[in-house]
Amino acid sequence: MKENMKNKSTNNLITKLKRNFTLVKRNIAFSINADSFYFSFLIFVSIIDGLSFGFVTRSTLNFFSYLENNKTLNLDRSFTLVLAVFVFSIAFNFFINGFINYLIEIDAKKITAFVNSKLHKNLNQASISLNFFNKTKNIELINSAKDGAFMTGYISMILIMFFTSTIPAIASMSYYLFQFDILLGFSFAIIIIPNFIIFKYQFLNYQEETEELSKAKHKKNYTKKMLSSKEFFKETRVLNAAPFLLKKYFYAIENFEDLNIKIKKQNLKIERKVKLLNFLFYFLIFAYSVFLIFTKRISLADFGTVFTTTGTLIFLIENIFDNDFSVIRDTADEITALNSILDYKAKDKKEFELKETPEINVSNMSFSYPDAEKETLKNINLKIPRGKTLAIVGENGSGKTTLSKLLLGLYEPTKGNITINNKDTREHKCISGISAMSQNFISYNTSIEENIKIANTEFDDINKNNSTKSKNTTNKLDELIEFSNMNKTDNKFNKNTLLGKEFGGTELSKGQAQKLAIARALYPESFCICMDEPTSALDPESENFIISKMQEITKDKTSIIITHRLAMAKKADIIILLKDGEIAEQGSFDELIQTQGDFAELFTEQAKWYV
Repeated sequence: MKENMKNKSTNNLITKLKRNFTLVKRNIAFSINADSFYFSFLIFVSIIDGLSFGFVTRSTLNFFSYLENNKTLNLDRSFTLVLAVFVFSIAFNFFINGFINYLIEIDAKKITAFVNSKLHKNLNQASISLNFFNKTKNIELINSAKDGAFMTGYISMILIMFFTSTIPAIASMSYYLFQFDILLGFSFAIIIIPNFIIFKYQFLNYQEETEELSKAKHKKNYTKKMLSSKEFFKETRVLNAAPFLLKKYFYAIENFEDLNIKIKKQNLKIERKVKLLNFLFYFLIFAYSVFLIFTKRISLADFGTVFTTTGTLIFLIENIFDNDFSVIRDTADEITALNSILDYKAKDKKEFELKETPEINVSNMSFSYPDAEKETLKNINLKIPRGKTLAIVGENGSGKTTLSKLLLGLYEPTKGNITINNKDTREHKCISGISAMSQNFISYNTSIEENIKIANTEFDDINKNNSTKSKNTTNKLDELIEFSNMNKTDNKFNKNTLLGKEFGGTELSKGQAQKLAIARALYPESFCICMDEPTSALDPESENFIISKMQEITKDKTSIIITHRLAMAKKADIIILLKDGEIAEQGSFDELIQTQGDFAELFTEQAKWYV
């Protein structure tokens, strides 16, 4: 059993060493990729910074030696030169330290920007299933990774400075101490070893609390968002929910700070021991140096140099553990989360482009969300022929939106399969030819033109050198803007209208934003379109306009419409009624009305609204 525990401990150590080596290697790679020239320049300056400590040690020794050997001080050329070199070495050390701090600040921001870009690029891989974002564990991982991305620049600088500045500084000072005495030369090791052991205990103590601290931090941030985010303002103020949320926020802050204070108190007890040990070792080195003087093995000048150099060594080593490594310790979880996201490889799927109107088939398909107790969709069998329109209707929570995402290949079925032109969505991903409008539509804080074109910027890039196609693209944009205005003459906006109060633009109403979302979905050259509740925020007049244009919108396309408005479903070729995640009824509008089932009853009830 002891042998097994020993092997386990060894394996854990090897795993940690590999992870730490990967961390160093990756952060150096980040630094190079962010700006290779700047990185090289920083390394060069950093090495000079480290060696400057040795230069100070040497000039200090020369200065003290001159004072010791010349009992009567004359302000001659020799003294002036020795003094000038001594003062210059200290001034240069201060200057190079300040300069490198400036470089570190700039390079850290460059690296942070690069890593943030890489993180979001990885999160937006087309091959990552949306189901990845439905797992609580992954959401926490992403939040931690974002914090880690923010700190990566500084972590990279700490690691780089450790290898290119701190180690050369310790080595250059120790070189001169070795010349005095071998034990003095090893004084840096005498100081480092206990600091490292105590730091290890601090790290283990922090790891025990870090998961709870991370959850408390995310809870605090979300509560803060509920108080300060624009999306919550209207409801929280009308309902006078601010006092309740403030209580939750203060409680979340208190809980977070209590955990922080608990960790800091535990670390403080350990830090006292560190300070005591460092003082003890400093005293022992001092006492040993005095012993060397009395035994005439070093001079007074050597003693003065040892005294100042040892103080600098202790300062550098304390700074490594108290500041630099502490930052790495405190952000270890965030950096680990960042690396997990950057290393995450989505399932490798074969890419394909839709170049014709597709046929979609669903066979014995079931689906459940991660950690869900029951299936959201059960045993769905469905066929959408080429160029036909499917309307999905049903009560809230019946699985309409989930089914639409599965049909588009955004989710993978738990059981059964879905094919788009005979290509299974488990093994293939469509990268073009499909367009969609989400139920939770948004407006971007850019111009109307960019809001629409954002759906397919590549389409513009391809056609911009072709005057005829470019003209057609412009005409299409103008038509969609006109379509967004729903033929109304009031409250019109043009393609240059800037949206978003943040940048001094126009704030759209919910209905206007939905019209813009419809225009955005119609802009790409697509063969399949999915529209989730396309009229949910529209007034009756605008809704009637959309319904009247439905055949034009879905022309030459395989279309999927999710709607509560059964009048819109009337325009579809196939209608399915979902109930508790299953297809309760399926057929054309006339067939379902003749069946006199749930659909017919719902349609009759809705028809009364318009009488």
